[in-house]
Formats: sequence, C-alpha cells, structure tokens
Amino acid sequence: MSSYYARSIQNQLFQALVMQTLIPVILVYLPVGITHSFPMLNMETGLYASFSIATISIYPALDPLPTMFIVENYRKTIMCKKVNDVGKDAYGCFQVAVGRK
Repeated sequence: MSSYYARSIQNQLFQALVMQTLIPVILVYLPVGITHSFPMLNMETGLYASFSIATISIYPALDPLPTMFIVENYRKTIMCKKVNDVGKDAYGCFQVAVGRK
C-alpha cells in the first residue's frame, strides 16, 4: 500500500502525461493529417496550410506547460507560493538582486 503523497504524485504525473499526449495530437498530427488529405480530395490547402505551420511552431512552447502547472510542487514554485508551516517545504521565488552605484 502506498502513501497518500505517492498516489497524489502518481496521479499528477499521469494527468500531465495524458495532456502531453493530447497536445501533439491536436497541434501536430490532426492539422498535418487534414492538410495532407486536401490534395486527395481535390481541395486547395490555402490558409489551412498556414494554420498547420502555426500550430506546429507553437507546439514546443506549449508541450512543457502541463507538467509545470499540473504537478503541484512545480506549480507552487512557479507561482511563488510559500508554505511556512512546520515540517513542510518552503517554496520561494527566484529573486534578482539589482545593485545601484
């Protein structure tokens, strides 16, 4: 029997994996598949080909987002939420020190 924390992490990772599977299907395979079927149906690709190129080019930027926002530890770090309870980890923001002369 696994702990609640381990199950929670496994569930979050599974949800992130499902989303990372759906993103390329929606943004890459469906638009390209439809674009490649246009010539077989004697249809002009026209503007839809440009749409396919746009969705393919935004895919690398969108692919890591499900992991960053579904997994709780990553989300807390990104959103800079601090937990100050005793016995829990504290998540902080990245701070940049700017020196003045």
